[in-house]
Amino acid sequence: LKALKARKADYRAAHDAHAHTSAELKALTDRADSLRASLLADFNDWFASGGGASLDVFTPPPEKLPRGADVMDDDEAFDMLEQERVREAEPDSLAFFNATKSMKKRGKALRAV
Repeated sequence: LKALKARKADYRAAHDAHAHTSAELKALTDRADSLRASLLADFNDWFASGGGASLDVFTPPPEKLPRGADVMDDDEAFDMLEQERVREAEPDSLAFFNATKSMKKRGKALRAV
């Protein structure tokens, strides 16, 4: 009988600890959800107000371009950066790099047909 009472007391203590931990978990989960929603709302406001437009790393601002300069789109700018990287690493391999890239594009185009 004493062993049963001791087990019930242990169970009661474990149950109370579990209930307390569950309540803490619920409160923390609710707080994380509200912070996530707040972050999303703040990001949407920032983005709607033109945020991030100044972070474009490929295209310089129009006022820094010379008159009549051709503005590159992102793909062209990426290709240019890629070629500069290859040229700096190994100048003699630029022709091979361009030929390989051309063959890959050609292969994709032929597979698409």
